Formats: sequence, C-alpha cells, structure tokens
Amino acid sequence: MLPRQNRLRHQEFKGITYTSRREHSTHLILAYSETAHDFKAVVIVGKKVFKKAVDRNKVRRGLYSVLAQNKPALQQGVYIVRVKKNAQYTNGTQLQQELQKLLNRLIITS
Repeated sequence: MLPRQNRLRHQEFKGITYTSRREHSTHLILAYSETAHDFKAVVIVGKKVFKKAVDRNKVRRGLYSVLAQNKPALQQGVYIVRVKKNAQYTNGTQLQQELQKLLNRLIITS
C-alpha cells in the first residue's frame, strides 16, 4: 500500500487541473500532472465498475501496490488512475499488469 503522505486527498484532488498527460489501456486511464507536490497518487474505482466494496478495495489496494513499487522511477507530480467500466470482467492481476505497462510507457516517453 502507498503511504498516506503519498496518497492524494479529496481536497487536493479538486485543485488538480485536467490539463495533464494521459495514457489509456483497455481497462485503465492514467493521468499525470506536474505539480509542486512530491509524488502523490490516487486510484479511482467507481461503484458502476464493481458493485461490492470488497471488490473495489481489492482492486484499489493492488493498483496502489504497483504505484508504490514504481515510486522511485516516477517523477514528482500527481498520478490519477481511473478504472473503466469494462474492467468488471477482469481480475486484479490483469489490471496490475496493465498499470505497469502504462507506467512504463509514461517513464519511457518522459
């Protein structure tokens, strides 16, 4: 899990502009925005994607763990990971692999 100081709070999320760089996959959207903050990240999993809170939390924890593993290689700024509606038919490991690919794509092109 990502430490609390590296997670983006709701109040901070409102202030982030959507003029960020985005990477898409079949089940995820990764948005990156350069800010004065250190590394901060948020994972958004809606009720429309997974109805049960248990499932949403499992996916969220798995994606946060991928972000925590890649934290040293990532630039400072804000990372927003959104799970798309069609992800309800996948498992958590597939989503983690997709996020890893998106992060690699973001690291290489930066």
